[in-house]
Amino acid sequence: MIETKSTSPDRCAPPCSCSTPAVMTVNGFRSGESGGGPAACDGHFHSDGELIVALSTGWFAGGHRCHRAVRITSARTGRSVEARVVDECDSRRGCRGNIVDSSPAVWRALGLDTGVGEVPVTWSASRRLNAFTGAGRPAARQGTSWKWRRVQFVCY
Repeated sequence: MIETKSTSPDRCAPPCSCSTPAVMTVNGFRSGESGGGPAACDGHFHSDGELIVALSTGWFAGGHRCHRAVRITSARTGRSVEARVVDECDSRRGCRGNIVDSSPAVWRALGLDTGVGEVPVTWSASRRLNAFTGAGRPAARQGTSWKWRRVQFVCY
C-alpha cells in the first residue's frame, strides 16, 4: 500500500482531501483541440471518448498522479465516474488552481452538457485498482513490469 498525504506540493491548488471541491471544465485531448499539446503523463494525444482528466498543477503533484484513477462526482446530478489522470492544467500559465479539466466522455458519464462550460464537482483518489498497460503507459524501469497493483490513498 502506498500512503500519500493529502497536501498540495505547491501553492497552485487548494489542499486535496477525500472529497475535494473543484470546478470541472471541458477539454479536448486530441491533436488541434483546446488541450494544446500532447498529454504531460505520456506525451500522447487522446480520444475525447476516453474517461480522462487534467488536474491543476498542485493536484497534478509533479506527475505523481499520472495514470491514477480519480473519482469525480457532479454536484448537479449526483452521478460519479472514475477517470484517469493524463495531463496537467498548468496553474502557472492561466489555469485556475481548482480545476479538473475533463474529456467530453466524463461529462457524458455524469449526465452533463458540455455547452455549460463549467460545473461544480468533487473529486477524490479512486480506491479501485490502478492498472494502465499498453500504449501511453510510462516506461517501466528495467526489471519491472506494469501489472495490476493496488494503491490506497489515505486522507489526513
